[in-house]
Amino acid sequence: ELWNSVPYLKAMKKTNYWKMQKRGIKKSAAVACISHATKNDLCKIVPQLSSRCRVVYMPVSSDMYVPVTFKRDPFFLALGGAVNKNLERMISAFEIARTSIPDYELVVCGHVDKNEEIKRALPEGVRFESMDNYHHLLARCSGLLFCSTHEGLGIPPVEAMECGCPLIVSNIPPVHETCGDAAYYANPYDCVSIAEGMKTVAENPKKWAEMSSRGLRRYREKSGAAGKEWLNIYQSIIEKKREYTRSC
Repeated sequence: ELWNSVPYLKAMKKTNYWKMQKRGIKKSAAVACISHATKNDLCKIVPQLSSRCRVVYMPVSSDMYVPVTFKRDPFFLALGGAVNKNLERMISAFEIARTSIPDYELVVCGHVDKNEEIKRALPEGVRFESMDNYHHLLARCSGLLFCSTHEGLGIPPVEAMECGCPLIVSNIPPVHETCGDAAYYANPYDCVSIAEGMKTVAENPKKWAEMSSRGLRRYREKSGAAGKEWLNIYQSIIEKKREYTRSC
């Protein structure tokens, strides 16, 4: 609703499906949001929801850990699959960064619509891989590029922190909630800023891997109460149902 810069969403807002979603959410007994940034945005659109919204961070279930001394290969990993993933700018940023780190590649995972997500010629050093290889690549790459223009939380950075993968991420509120001080923050609308992130991480990968690992511990503390929060949400719904039944 708030992403006015994404062309296909302008058309989506006019559909009956979108209108039905907005009507339905206003009547909901409780709403769980994946981050405080998402909650704040939702309450801008539907202010009456503020008392019914709760933040439940996605829990980390895996114990996967790769030591920070693990030798990483000279490539950065990026994800496609939606316009907000900002793939075209990340490719342009990689082209800039490659003048300083010529041996590096950019590997893109996900189903990419090249008519919608990439409107430029691909520079040398960019290749595409299936999502089937995603976690294997994440454990080997020199850093995850996650420079979306909009996000609800940012699940790939959580997955990256699980294996001590360095992070170059968007300087936007939801990703700050996810990563804290564990990542290099870049302006997602500025290719030079993203390129500087790649060069900085490539110069000292061990430092950024250590920061990523520390970030996972911090995120675990934030998300550890997820189960209890869901029980509280269900309990509030049950109580409202009882109140409604008694009033009838």
